[in-house]
Amino acid sequence: MKVVDCASFVAAPGAATLLSDFGADVIKLEPPEGDAYRYAYAPPGKAAPEHNFLWMLGSRNKRSLALDLKVPEGLSVLERLLDGADVFITNLPLLTRRRLKIGFEDLSPGRPRLIYASFTAYGESGAEADRPGFDTTSYWARSGLMDLMRPVDGAPISSSGGMGDNPAAAMLYAAILSGLYRREQTGLGGQVDVSLLAAGLWTNSLQIQANLCGMPSAPRVRRTEGMNACVNTYRCADDRWFNMMVLNEAKLFRPLVAAIGREDLADDPRFAEIAARRANSAALIAIFDERFAAHDLAYWREARTRPASRTRSSPRWTMCARTPRPTPSGRSRHSPTTPTCTPSAAPSMSRARPRPSLGARRSLASTAARSFRRSASMTPRSAT
Repeated sequence: MKVVDCASFVAAPGAATLLSDFGADVIKLEPPEGDAYRYAYAPPGKAAPEHNFLWMLGSRNKRSLALDLKVPEGLSVLERLLDGADVFITNLPLLTRRRLKIGFEDLSPGRPRLIYASFTAYGESGAEADRPGFDTTSYWARSGLMDLMRPVDGAPISSSGGMGDNPAAAMLYAAILSGLYRREQTGLGGQVDVSLLAAGLWTNSLQIQANLCGMPSAPRVRRTEGMNACVNTYRCADDRWFNMMVLNEAKLFRPLVAAIGREDLADDPRFAEIAARRANSAALIAIFDERFAAHDLAYWREARTRPASRTRSSPRWTMCARTPRPTPSGRSRHSPTTPTCTPSAAPSMSRARPRPSLGARRSLASTAARSFRRSASMTPRSAT
């Protein structure tokens, strides 16, 4: 399968990366100066890290063709590439696509099997279709997630890098697979599309659906005033936080308090029943805070397996993971999907091919691309 990745930065190219993990031949089109995302890994005013980690993650397995789509010769090469392609992925602004004439209505005639995968900030139509956006604006802020996650009486918090882009990439990947399945059944390709806003709304859809059905948003409360002390975050003596999730309280509350050495709480009238625990949740949280602060996280992990607390379903608490320390290997992060086919049918993700240098098309099977590259005298640049 041949995929032409005519996209930049994270979300849309990420869908092409997922396809490449399953063996697709991905040709990444970049402007002559290169995708700006190549250079985003080096913090301004600081020494660049050893590995271009951003480019490694989103561009592994791909081959690069430096192509200027602003000139007729460049568009001619794109047309010839698409004649043998199965999927075309782009996140170029809709205005740019109309100006260059590379929209679905321009490229689909004569290519009935082509899957045209479009990625935008705010969708394909409507008053905001031509607006630009990023995951921190369209996905995180506009969807309501930013407001939903801010602490009570606190300011909105920013998203981490790629927090909306990477889930949106998986959604675009799924849309492409749906298009390919449709083509398998009917012989016809077509357009599939995902937007950052649509991805954010889907991520926040439980709260949105509640509001659509007339259920108001739950009021925010401080951690120490939560309604359920058994579903909360707690800090240990080594300053490491963990997330405790005990949903089946009727079965697990007694093993929980036994595990932390407070068996007396199971018979305390304030906490013996679920309704009482809800009414006195602040007091129970204070007790848990004091108890968990007495030992480090390793102690509490081991506590779950003590005979006094052991049941068929022991209490669960999970460390709030910190960013792992970097390693010098430069290995790439696995995709969220894992090939289940034979090793010969798809490359192993642990042996993924490295990201390409700019214009490094290697054995690209396109005479048109080779002839244009010679005529334009393009010199491949080394990866930064």
